[in-house]
Amino acid sequence: MSPEAHDPAGPSQTAFEGDPLLASLVRDVNTRDTEEGLSITLTVGGVLVSGKLGSRTAYNRACMWHLDQGAERDSAGVRAAFRADVDADEAAPSAWPEYVHVQDVRFFDATGASVPRGRHWPSVWWRGRIEAVDGWTLGELRIDAREDQ
Repeated sequence: MSPEAHDPAGPSQTAFEGDPLLASLVRDVNTRDTEEGLSITLTVGGVLVSGKLGSRTAYNRACMWHLDQGAERDSAGVRAAFRADVDADEAAPSAWPEYVHVQDVRFFDATGASVPRGRHWPSVWWRGRIEAVDGWTLGELRIDAREDQ
């Protein structure tokens, strides 16, 4: 089902094959651009990706910040690309987002074990195509540290 059927503004510019409900949720988060993320867990190719749903703009800002920390290498071109993406999105937000952004990400394999074992990356972002998401649920997965040793 294409999200165009649910969009009173009309069809998007490209065909969309992802979950229209997830796309609507991502679009809402992108529009609000709040620092407080919504807890979410995605299934992508058999891997669970769990964390806080964040906006495209917050993702790009975080990437630019990380690039600024690595001043040893010239990353001006990459920073400019992230800045252009932020500016373009703020000028004319797309009707249906292509990517989902998850902050404070945790990965789990099919057995439920964290990958790598016991790891959690606070402030680390994950970006994936909405069309690649097999399923999702609101809420984050957490494991008891004793179970993952």
